[in-house]
Amino acid sequence: MKLVVMIFAVFVLGASLCGLEPAYARGAGENSVINATNGDDVIVVEDAGGGSTTITINGSETTITNPTALLTINGLAGNDTITIVSLAGLQSGTGFGASFVFDGGPDMDSASTGSDLLIADDTGDDDVAPDEFFRLLQTESIDIGHTIVAGPEIRLDGDVMISGTPAVLSAESVSVTGSLDGLGAGVLNVVGDLSLAENVGSVSPFDSLSVSGETVAGQDVDLIRTRGNQDFDKPLDLANDTTIVSAGVDGVLRNGRLSFAGIKAADRNVVFGSQGTIRFLGGGPQIPRLFDFGRMQLNANSFSMNANVLLRMDAIEDTAINAPTRIGASARIRIEQQGGGDLVFLDSLTRNSGSPHHIALVNQDGDVEFNGNVAVGQLTIEEGSGAGSVRINASRIETVRAGANNGRMMIDPPITLLNDITFASSNGELRINGDIDSAGFFITFETSDTSSSLNGQITAEFSKQGPGDFRVTSTGNRIDGVNFVNEGRLLVDGEFLGPASKASPVRAGGFPDGTLVVESEGVLGGNGVLDVLVGVFGTVNPGDGVGVLTIETAEFIEGSLVIDINGEGAGTGFDQLVVTEAISLDDTALEIQGSLLARGRGAGTEFIIVDNQSPSPVTGTFLDLPEGAFVVPGQPLQITYVGGDGNDIALFGDRLFADEFEGPDND
Repeated sequence: MKLVVMIFAVFVLGASLCGLEPAYARGAGENSVINATNGDDVIVVEDAGGGSTTITINGSETTITNPTALLTINGLAGNDTITIVSLAGLQSGTGFGASFVFDGGPDMDSASTGSDLLIADDTGDDDVAPDEFFRLLQTESIDIGHTIVAGPEIRLDGDVMISGTPAVLSAESVSVTGSLDGLGAGVLNVVGDLSLAENVGSVSPFDSLSVSGETVAGQDVDLIRTRGNQDFDKPLDLANDTTIVSAGVDGVLRNGRLSFAGIKAADRNVVFGSQGTIRFLGGGPQIPRLFDFGRMQLNANSFSMNANVLLRMDAIEDTAINAPTRIGASARIRIEQQGGGDLVFLDSLTRNSGSPHHIALVNQDGDVEFNGNVAVGQLTIEEGSGAGSVRINASRIETVRAGANNGRMMIDPPITLLNDITFASSNGELRINGDIDSAGFFITFETSDTSSSLNGQITAEFSKQGPGDFRVTSTGNRIDGVNFVNEGRLLVDGEFLGPASKASPVRAGGFPDGTLVVESEGVLGGNGVLDVLVGVFGTVNPGDGVGVLTIETAEFIEGSLVIDINGEGAGTGFDQLVVTEAISLDDTALEIQGSLLARGRGAGTEFIIVDNQSPSPVTGTFLDLPEGAFVVPGQPLQITYVGGDGNDIALFGDRLFADEFEGPDND
């Protein structure tokens, strides 16, 4: 049977009505008037077979007056077509006041509606009575071209086709037991919950499909296809592996929008495809919308996640997001990757402007891989319960400040690089707690604040950029090639070792592999150990305040050594640079600062500011500070390059009372 109708379906009425005395209108095209005088009456219009029966409400063919009962049309022998030309329009006061059932019978006739249909109460308003419904039973096909409004249910027992006229099905629940197709140009808007038994748009894609309520797709649904937009305003429940695409019957993707407000597809594989935008719409601040998959594959021109979203995958296969991904304003996105499969971002992951954005990747068993650049308000990659790691093929991962809040990047599991990379934090926090396997690629740490750190272990060639601090707390780190502190402070509280092979080639600039170069705008500090050559064009300032910094070989080409002196005791009262192999000074300034210069000290105090642990003497002197020179104008503090055990750089004075000493200086 072919039914073209815009429809709301409820349950099928059973044979319990058989005990009522029915009123009949027989014959194709027969004019008749049936008066339903009792609300318990059953009105049956039987097709005589071989022709067609046309029902026109308030028309000239078959007129039903005061239709307050159930109207049942039984298609009997023959493959007939029953056309419902009009069961009243949607205007107030003209609604069909009874429930409607069309039963195609054993021959599975076709049915269609040619105009709008309103199943409404008989009081003349637009409200739908709670016990009124629309059901099409045992139909071979149903063609819907208009609007059907019913009460609790619209039930369509057949393959439903939507013709060129936009179709609206409005009921508490709409169920389709067959397939749902758009005849190449159909537009379907379901107002209420939708239940699907078979594929959508498998023969002829819709132009667009929208559902305002929850959608349940049964075991026989593995394809939902429109060539235009799909909008699901409430969760979509998938019982089978499903492909959801904007595409033609040829499979070529179209420029349609796919929009979802939650998907329930645990243990299912779901493939999304569009040349347009795919949107996952989030929930409120406290309750995220769940998008639950076994595995997800997404291909689109763009992909966005807005508001509060929980994206969960649990499969051994990889999950690939092949689209530039954007995080909406104020969005909080949590991605849980379980089951051992990898989560791969094949394109960029960025944010919209506005309030802070937070994306948390919970790496349980599989790996997380970035193949495109990342720029979000907050990025957290959490250590999972399994052995998953993070692989990065992007050229830049950045957290940025949004509004008055700081960006934050937290990476806990191990990281494997697939490309040169910049880890950047703009007025925020960058904290890398997992080990980094650079695989020979170059790393840039770019910071603009004081809250960023590397707590994992790396073997890499790197540079420090940006005016902020970057602190290294881990031990066992190795540096290859020539590394740079271009700007800001690199605070080493852990350890840097040189290359495993000491036969290091000389690079451009005359530096061998395993060198750290402090450029003119850079500062090296901290309380750790650098068992490498450090070439200094900028500043070395041990500690972070007062501390002890150990360097294998310190080669000061120019720049300065800054020493804080607040009291006695190396590392507790004053800064100290420890050199284990060699130190050379060339056009290097010595700057003394700290509270010592503002208060007195006892006579005979010696401050060993450079502890030269090699047997060799210091090469060169500080700028304008020969042996015995006074270091600070107006202070009785002198320098020696043979202090300590004979080859240390020390400051000494007979009387250290700043308020009494007036000269001399080195001029």
